[in-house]
Amino acid sequence: MLIGGRCENVRRWGSLFFLSMDDRPDRMPVVYCLRMVIACLAFWLGGMNLCVWAEDHEGHFESRTLTDARGSHRYQVYLPSGYHRERLWPLVVFLHGAGERGTDGVISTQVGLGVALRRRPELYPCVVVFPQCESWDDRIETSWSARAEAGQLARQIVSQVEQAESIDPQQRILTGWSMGGFGAVQWAATEPHRWQRTLAVSGGATAEGHPDPDYDWGTSSLWLIHGTRDGVVSVERSRGMAAHWEPSPVRRFDEVTAVGHEVWQQVYGDPRVARWLITGGEIPKIDWSEIDPAVAGAPLSPEIPFVTAARLNQAVELRLGNDALAMLSAGIPEAASPERLNGALEDIRESFSIDGEAYELQLSGLSYSARLLSARVAARSTADVQVDLGVSVDLRIGAAHLTTTGFAAHTGPFRIVIGHRRETPLRLSVKPTIVQDRIRLQLGQSGFPIEDDNWYVERPREIELQGTRFTRHEIETGIVGGLYTRKSEVEDVVTSVIPPLLRRVEERLNQETSSQVTQWLWPLPVYQPRMRLAAEALSIDHDGLTISMGLDLAASRSAETGPLTPLHAIGRARLPDPQRRSRNLHFELDSQLIRVVSQEFVGSGAARINVLDIPEPRFAAFASLERMRPLLPEAAQTTSELRAVLAMAGPFEWQVMVPSQAVGDRTQTQLSIPHARLELFTRSAADQPWAFAMKWNLSVQQQIDFQMEAVPDAEPRQSVIWSDQPVIHLQGTATVADEPLRQLESELRQAWIAWGQSNSRRGRVVQDFIIGDSRLRLGNLQLNDSTVRVDLFSPEARIQAEGGTLRYHLREGHATWGVERHLAPGDSHRYRLINSIPWRVVGEDSTRTLRPGESVTIEVGDNRPRP
Repeated sequence: MLIGGRCENVRRWGSLFFLSMDDRPDRMPVVYCLRMVIACLAFWLGGMNLCVWAEDHEGHFESRTLTDARGSHRYQVYLPSGYHRERLWPLVVFLHGAGERGTDGVISTQVGLGVALRRRPELYPCVVVFPQCESWDDRIETSWSARAEAGQLARQIVSQVEQAESIDPQQRILTGWSMGGFGAVQWAATEPHRWQRTLAVSGGATAEGHPDPDYDWGTSSLWLIHGTRDGVVSVERSRGMAAHWEPSPVRRFDEVTAVGHEVWQQVYGDPRVARWLITGGEIPKIDWSEIDPAVAGAPLSPEIPFVTAARLNQAVELRLGNDALAMLSAGIPEAASPERLNGALEDIRESFSIDGEAYELQLSGLSYSARLLSARVAARSTADVQVDLGVSVDLRIGAAHLTTTGFAAHTGPFRIVIGHRRETPLRLSVKPTIVQDRIRLQLGQSGFPIEDDNWYVERPREIELQGTRFTRHEIETGIVGGLYTRKSEVEDVVTSVIPPLLRRVEERLNQETSSQVTQWLWPLPVYQPRMRLAAEALSIDHDGLTISMGLDLAASRSAETGPLTPLHAIGRARLPDPQRRSRNLHFELDSQLIRVVSQEFVGSGAARINVLDIPEPRFAAFASLERMRPLLPEAAQTTSELRAVLAMAGPFEWQVMVPSQAVGDRTQTQLSIPHARLELFTRSAADQPWAFAMKWNLSVQQQIDFQMEAVPDAEPRQSVIWSDQPVIHLQGTATVADEPLRQLESELRQAWIAWGQSNSRRGRVVQDFIIGDSRLRLGNLQLNDSTVRVDLFSPEARIQAEGGTLRYHLREGHATWGVERHLAPGDSHRYRLINSIPWRVVGEDSTRTLRPGESVTIEVGDNRPRP
């Protein structure tokens, strides 16, 4: 009877700990923790971020207006949660980038700091002002300066807010991104004692070096952050400033590697950045290469509504062969940052009854550490995709507390470990389909088989009892044994997170394309197209999958132009049959896209650039009053300032004149800009509005040649060559004599040639596309009359011997060294690898690693690898 009673007690405790009163597996508290862990791991695989931050609806934006002699000007003010006028609040001024110019007063909050205020408002207990630059013709680098209209207006707006709100005059902070990054630096240099702290993101010094490199910043605190891969504003603008600084705890330059112009997405949501902005002190030292989302939060994204301005059907066709899929998926574990797979979980509290007795259960101090050990994705002839993941999970429970009438039990920390001997497979089959332009993922079979010898439940380190209903041994046995008896339910619960995971992956697949992807298409600093792919057709075979896609282009200034009638065109992107059956990666883009993008750009009114923003000094002559005064009409001869703008009046065309037939051939293309203008504006004083003076119609035909050179066992090289014989015509008005016009045309042509030559690149290495240890290499870039085709492949790894015969082993499997291999001097062995593999030279104690696509030469005798 005693033994039977003890067993019943153990059964009850196991039930109390692992089941709710309705005995549903998905309500098991510990299994719920595991479900959370696997969901977090899986969301990371789907490209989603681990942390979701709740919005604080008490903090809010207010639309306000400043009225002056020029009219009404809209702007936004953010008031934090708990704002009241009985205390003084820090004031932050955010200066936006070039793409957010306009008059709607809203878009300035949809990129940059405004996004952080919506996603993580708890970080910013301050008042924030969002002025807006209304002019598209001001020079980008100086649009926010004290002499520019936007700079003057913004200062008036700040003064208005300071009068209306309860602002701490000792806590004025500046920050800005891109064009606003330049502005923040200029404001801080102009009034260093007014602004206590300045954060400039993707900005820096102007092309002329303002502020002066030797400027004395005094005690003013200044932090520059810039992405190394910024193709819009060169990182040199920040580097150049920081190079002249003496070491100081209140001045810092952070260069964020592997990130481009959108570095703000990592910056403004980071609590360390926000804390410094609000409270000051020494600028924190942040390792931007190792950011933990559990601390820094999810990277931010622009919140500008996507309003379709154009649709190009059959714009893109993509072939993802199984070799490419294997290579890309194999690299994911190596690319995964361990810190991103660690985190904390909320406490779990349960109230339930068993046999009429009421119980309270709490699990506290929950944390997890998960590892993605392997990943492989492959298309199958059954028209689905198989995904195999290898994972391990370590769930830590800080304490468990059980209470009922007359009894309480409290445990110390314990763990549940899955995959301690080897990875645990998570396998699923997915059938992709297309529904209303969107990719849908239908789950087939799935499984998470946990082998008996590959998981364990750690015993609690300590147990404290209050009462005599259960003994310590019963509590301990109930914890361990109760979960061991539920292994199949643990497996089922883990697989149950897959359907919602697939919905999140669908969202990721159907999102707007990354700005880094589209930047190559339009590298001008005044505009970057926003695009979204629309799936149109999909086919799967045993060697891979082929996807045909249309492309939606977002309106660049939809907030101001009102309802749109989208443009529509039909492309001809279709890969040849050999590529459609390939096991590598191939991509074809219809070249009409360039015309569609430029047509929308022109129609938006944003296709304008101040000549001083063109990165070629010779264009500055057209903004020189001394040079241009003889060409100005009589009414403008007394002007004191001159502005010159190049504007597109119609879309440009790109045509392939001589297509390449094979790798190494030169492709001749022609860029045609048939309708452009050089416009001049004048004003008599800095506080006066600009007045139109005159314009010239302009057309350009520019030959651009492309050539790719294959390099054995190495990355290819590519040349982009701008001809120095462009055809440029300038047509003026009858008020300008022919000879001065031809001279102006000649100067414009020379400036264009110099700019084109700066864009020419000869023999530039095209770097492999790398994920972790895996890589894909450009095999061909082919341009023809209607499409651009890109072929990528998985490069072979190579071992070559020099000076003698090389004897070595490759590791086969997890622990076994293969047969001894011999390699004669001058010869090489090649391997098509999906993952890195260990290898060792006979006679060496150390183990080497051979990575996919790596080329290693061994000098026999010293056994030192030479890449």
